[in-house]
Amino acid sequence: MSGSEGRDRSRLVEPGVRRPVPILLYHSVTSDDFGLMQRYTMAPALFRAHMAWIADRGFSTMTVSEYAAARRGETALPDRPLLVTFDDGYADFLDGAAPALVEHGIRATLYVSTAPMGERRRGTIAGRPMLTWSELRRVADLGVEVGGHSHDHAQLDVLPGREVMRQVTTCKRLIEDHVQIDVGSFAYPHGHNSARTRRIVRAAGYSSACAVKNARSHDCDDLWALGRVMFEHDDDVDHLREACEGERYPLSSPRESARTWGWRAARRVGVRMRPGTLTPPTTPGD
Repeated sequence: MSGSEGRDRSRLVEPGVRRPVPILLYHSVTSDDFGLMQRYTMAPALFRAHMAWIADRGFSTMTVSEYAAARRGETALPDRPLLVTFDDGYADFLDGAAPALVEHGIRATLYVSTAPMGERRRGTIAGRPMLTWSELRRVADLGVEVGGHSHDHAQLDVLPGREVMRQVTTCKRLIEDHVQIDVGSFAYPHGHNSARTRRIVRAAGYSSACAVKNARSHDCDDLWALGRVMFEHDDDVDHLREACEGERYPLSSPRESARTWGWRAARRVGVRMRPGTLTPPTTPGD
């Protein structure tokens, strides 16, 4: 059971409950396993096996905005909620990921960076082709939620506030203009965020935001830094089972670790970000 099935058994969120809600993060789904994105690329056959397992286990899949609405008490949360998300907006989404989502009735959210997107040209991130605007409209027509992922795929937590606002508002405006949809959710590139970044994303008009954390979300998770579990190229169905039903991954914490603070400080010293600089995913922070 997935998608909207089983909603008759759903309930409103109870304050103080910390029930695990897996939010899964994928990037590229293709057999072309090469280059800087090799680590973040999953073969279509393995991805299809992931989606089949989710459907067979009776999870009710939701978009991030649907989950956020339930968390705010606007709708009911199903008994076995699970979210499937994708970052960046690679061109292989339509042929590599979408068929398995459609086959198994999986609801999903795709977060896209807008600088490499065009109508007649195809930009890249880390050498991997990205969706065009017309292809992104096809994605939305499939019922996939489209969210923002900044304009330049920048590490937002080390940028000046004015540049962060430009990154998140430009992304939202371009998607809404080109795809003719409302964009409600955001995902921080690389997972990097800070209290200031979260405030800016909220002020820009988004109603939820995903971090990474490699932790499971829950009924009390921060709606502006939702925890996700990231999957890499060889993470099999047993790994998926552990992420969804096992004890390997902790619940998402609202507090940043000392390691995250130190990593941000090091990036502020060592990284000179420029608008228009597109970078591949890195080790996720909080």
